[in-house]
Amino acid sequence: MTSKLTFSQPLDKMDSRFRGNDIKIHELFRQNMLKFLIKNNALLIIISLFGLWLLSGCNDKPTELGFTFVKDTVAMGTVTSYDAQLITGTENRKRRLTLFQTGGLFIGNFGDWKAITLIRLANLPDTLNYLTQSNIISAEIKLYPSLYILGDSNNGRLSFKLHKAIKLWSGFTNWDSVFTSGEQYYDYNPVGSVDTLYKPADTITPISIPFDPSVVEYWSRLLNDSISKRSNWGLVLIPENNSNAIYRFFGQALGLSNPAPYCFIRFINKNTNAIDSVYLSSGYEISLVNSPPPEKNSIIVQGAVSYVTRISFDVSMLPDLSGVHVAEFYLTYNPEKSIYGNLGPDSTLRLELFPDTSDLVAPIRTYYAEKISDENKYKVSSIASAIEYWNRNKIKNCFLLIKADGTKNEYRQIDRMEFYNIDAIDASLRPELRLIYSKRPEFQK
Repeated sequence: MTSKLTFSQPLDKMDSRFRGNDIKIHELFRQNMLKFLIKNNALLIIISLFGLWLLSGCNDKPTELGFTFVKDTVAMGTVTSYDAQLITGTENRKRRLTLFQTGGLFIGNFGDWKAITLIRLANLPDTLNYLTQSNIISAEIKLYPSLYILGDSNNGRLSFKLHKAIKLWSGFTNWDSVFTSGEQYYDYNPVGSVDTLYKPADTITPISIPFDPSVVEYWSRLLNDSISKRSNWGLVLIPENNSNAIYRFFGQALGLSNPAPYCFIRFINKNTNAIDSVYLSSGYEISLVNSPPPEKNSIIVQGAVSYVTRISFDVSMLPDLSGVHVAEFYLTYNPEKSIYGNLGPDSTLRLELFPDTSDLVAPIRTYYAEKISDENKYKVSSIASAIEYWNRNKIKNCFLLIKADGTKNEYRQIDRMEFYNIDAIDASLRPELRLIYSKRPEFQK
């Protein structure tokens, strides 16, 4: 539904009563001003007379150029997604993020959701190439838990096993690489485990997981060859079936001072025959996360796995070269279908505009949807620049990509936020677009 407003009315067609009143007002003003000036000095008289001369032009008719603008009209229009099909479709897509050196390590199960972590440690010093199980007293890895947990934060069970990594992995390794490629990345025989009820706390106290000294002996043997010493691929942490929560532990990340995982090994020094120890700091870390796919056309935003959603628009009803003055976009959050951790759902979403039909290139503009206080609504104050971009360039496949906002939500939380789709039974819950636009004036030659 489109409404139009028209501006302005030419001065020569104004009601004569108003023009007459204007003349009387100026005349009275002149008379009163002259009475005041007689009582004041000559300088004020000169200045005031000049002002009166300027005021006398108020009743002049517009010039020929002025009449051109006065007679112009500007057509304003309003339209919403309730009036027209401005929002035409949605499609969510899985984007396997590389959770490599991101500052967060995920381990655990939550229903059908699963997370594993691979940690590569610094090599043993070359001087410890003599270590065997007979002179190794103990070996353990220490992890620092953070506050975030996906699952029962009061009765969560931290349960996983340690495995020796036997294949090179990198920042390009993903869930499919480890579990569907047919390649074996770790020894299936566990070398250590932990199984305990664990509740995240404000204090950062490391969790220690002992593991078999045979792993340290294996690392020690690799030191005898300059090439083989590079094949220490570290440890893999795999959750057990009885795990009922996914925990996040601190990891390394550029610019962060988080406590990182490390190994602590105690042994008998062959030179002193005394108990000695060595720390092996974490060198590389990666987490791999998997979750069941959502319904294809649902509006999903999820970190870590991750899922993004394309929302398609049709703004072809706008006149060419329209000026867009208001373009508010709303999404309604569906808490019943969303899954999120103990820190709650995020209050901000990111929307990206792309130069063509591909969303695999760099976006040309970014917008932010903020949660409206005490409501399940998220609002983008203006996507006017996107509407004008589509309109001016006559783009057919118009879309915005919705995703988690920022490193914390995109890489360090697994929360899945779901929003009502365009086919929601209650129309007030559907995505909504509100536009106010103006049609470019047509000037007569």
